[in-house]
Amino acid sequence: MEITIQSEAKFNLEEEVAKVENAKQIISNSNLTDDQHVRTSKAKIQKVPAFLRERSKSREYYSPKLLSIGPIHHGKDNVKVGEQYKRKWTAMYLSRAKKEQQGDWRIIDEYTKIKDQIVNEVIKQCYGEDVIEEEHKENNYEPLAWMLFIDGCSVLEFMDKALQKQKELNIKIDQLILMHQDMLLLENQIPFKLLQLLCPEEKDLSNSMLHFLELHNMVPESAKIRHTLPISSQPTHLLDYLRNKILCDDVQTAIYVPRQQEKSRLCAALRNKRIDSLRKIAKEAAFYVLRKKKGKDKPLHAKKKNEWPRQRNIQELKAAGITVTTLEDENIRNIRFGSDCFFFGRLYLPQVIVDDSTAITYMNLIAYEMCPDFENDFAISSYLAFLDSLIDQKDDVKELRWAGILHNNLGSDEEVAGLFNTITTDLVPDPSAYSAVREKIGEHCKRRTKTWMAEFTYTHFQSPWSVLALVAAILVLGLTCVQTYYTIPHSK
Repeated sequence: MEITIQSEAKFNLEEEVAKVENAKQIISNSNLTDDQHVRTSKAKIQKVPAFLRERSKSREYYSPKLLSIGPIHHGKDNVKVGEQYKRKWTAMYLSRAKKEQQGDWRIIDEYTKIKDQIVNEVIKQCYGEDVIEEEHKENNYEPLAWMLFIDGCSVLEFMDKALQKQKELNIKIDQLILMHQDMLLLENQIPFKLLQLLCPEEKDLSNSMLHFLELHNMVPESAKIRHTLPISSQPTHLLDYLRNKILCDDVQTAIYVPRQQEKSRLCAALRNKRIDSLRKIAKEAAFYVLRKKKGKDKPLHAKKKNEWPRQRNIQELKAAGITVTTLEDENIRNIRFGSDCFFFGRLYLPQVIVDDSTAITYMNLIAYEMCPDFENDFAISSYLAFLDSLIDQKDDVKELRWAGILHNNLGSDEEVAGLFNTITTDLVPDPSAYSAVREKIGEHCKRRTKTWMAEFTYTHFQSPWSVLALVAAILVLGLTCVQTYYTIPHSK
């Protein structure tokens, strides 16, 4: 049998070897400390991972409907309407920004001032290689720089007007909603560095971004207090800013920290002399030492080998005497479980609003966490996986609504249950997240006395009528006993 060898036009051994040598050089030059790696791990704007986009049920969640931001979807037929609006919003923003400037000004001059910075600080640093087209790699960045200038100005104007000055944008309400969703797509992000170049006032920029995100009802109230962006926590783009606000990362209230970040956190605390951080790290180190003494390099609450905590939905938790209530600080990292009296438990969950934009936003947040160059703890993915484990059917959604945790603005409870099942398809969360909560729930459910008492309460005290029936049965039984006692002849 003959073996066909590819021609030199299709395969060049020297080029392939050069690629491997280049990869070897990159590895040898990347001997950074863990602390350096954590501080510089900013994901570049890139395309959605192929395995997510290829899924038929979620493909539609990653492409814009009307508005294209950046080079990935630029020029497509369905976003041509948005190009007209972007030119108008750019003129509106520049006119407003230069209102106090004396003398005449021209758009071309404003672009020329920052063109080099757009090329060197934005295009070359903030975008992945799969995003920049071949013609831009030959130092022909002019079309891309101009496109980003228009996109940046129009985004700033849209964010400023989208909440309270919608009429000035001169678009219909349905277009406004679709464009608002388009701006939170992973492939439709604008670098934060570009927005800083166009809007030097950091306070105004952060306020515009936060007010814009308020339309999504995903930002907790505790995260809305701080409007200015700390320099140390500047986001990569708008979607990254939304993730930070959902997680309340700038409030420093996280209770789960991956082990690979412990060393970097210690270094940061030493540099900044954060005594509180040192105390927290010392406490974690003490737990680690205790685990080592026991010969187990794993959390104290870890299960035995091959023993996994069982997933229970809301109905099963209710049958076991566990109720759900709202979490006061609304931080999804701080979901917890606590005992209530002797036989009952309480699961504390943050409030969540479900509407037409929920699936799109969460799907793109998941895709962002799955970007290869984004080092993170998969907090959003882990939260959604935990929430999905509680929601199996419409009755689970109903219980969450009654508890004031879930606000259904989408439709039926069955639709909400199906939505979370779709979002979490093939999702790989962090197995360590919420493990302590799961185990406490498991320990509660293992105690038969608690479950029996809960079942008795659930059966006989679920409604006023069942209580009255139980009281009536007790009275009838008591009267029967009394009647029997007096009917039996007694000796004098």
